[in-house]
Order: sequence, then C-alpha cells, then structure tokens
Amino acid sequence: CIRDSDAIYRGSPAYYSQEGQLIGGEVHPADIEIDKQLAQDLVTLHERLPDAVWYAPLGIGRHVDHLIVCSAADRLIQLGANVKLYEDFPYVLQERALEERITELGGSFEPAYVEMSEMLPTRTEAAGLYTSQIELNFGNRAAMQRAMSEYTHGIRPVHTVHLERFWTPR
Repeated sequence: CIRDSDAIYRGSPAYYSQEGQLIGGEVHPADIEIDKQLAQDLVTLHERLPDAVWYAPLGIGRHVDHLIVCSAADRLIQLGANVKLYEDFPYVLQERALEERITELGGSFEPAYVEMSEMLPTRTEAAGLYTSQIELNFGNRAAMQRAMSEYTHGIRPVHTVHLERFWTPR
C-alpha cells in the first residue's frame, strides 16, 4: 500500500510546485525512496501471491506518481510476475503520448485487449469521483464521459464495443 501523500503535497518546499514538474517532469530525487519501498512491498506481496496478476500505470503523460508506481512494478516484471500496464487516462489522449512512452520504455511490449462495454458506466462513475480533475481535464462531467466512451471505442472501432488495452512485456 502507498503510505505517502500525492506528489503535490510532498516536500517542504514542495517538490512539484509547478505543473511541468508534476506532469511531464522527472521524479524528485527525494522520492526515489518511495519507489524503493513500494518495489520492496510489491516483491514481498508477490512472494506470498506468486500467481497474482498485477496492474500498474504505464506512465503515459509522465505524472510523477504514475512513474513511481510503474518503476516499482518493473521489479515485479523482472521477477517474471504477470504485470499488466494500463494506459493512463486522460494522458493517453495526448497525441503520440502512448507511442512516446512505449518507446521510452524500450518498445518491447505486447498489447492485450479486454472487452469492457458493460463496465464503462461503472468506470465513468468512478472517474467522476475525482471531481477536482473533471473541470481541469474535461470542462464538465458530460465531456469526461464522452471522452472515455470515444477513447475506449476508438481502440478498435467495432459497433458498440468498448475496449481496455493493457501492455505486457515481450
């Protein structure tokens, strides 16, 4: 479990006081300990649950908290654990963001598709709980729901089918 607060609250003075530091920047050196501890916790859990499937953000958009979790999950990948990296939403909507992140990570990933049409309403409802992010990223709840629907449908445009795409190392 992550015991540390969100990136915008860490440090005094704040490590990530500007948006460019928080999203698109580099992980602050003081946060490397969070990465190490999280990786250690995940490895310990993996030893107890060797058949578990792990889900972690791919780090698209380079939000520092997502980068830390992706980095820690890489330790599981190195142990041969079943790790599925998900596409960070809404950052994946940025042009070429997915391709750039895959390239940054070495490019050796295989996509896996999961049909999630029935879960889309639940997913959009859950995303709606991040009220501070709705206006910031979409303007309003309806625009957020539309963006999620269009994105999940656009992964592989088939009438009424919505997909989630995960990435696994080759």
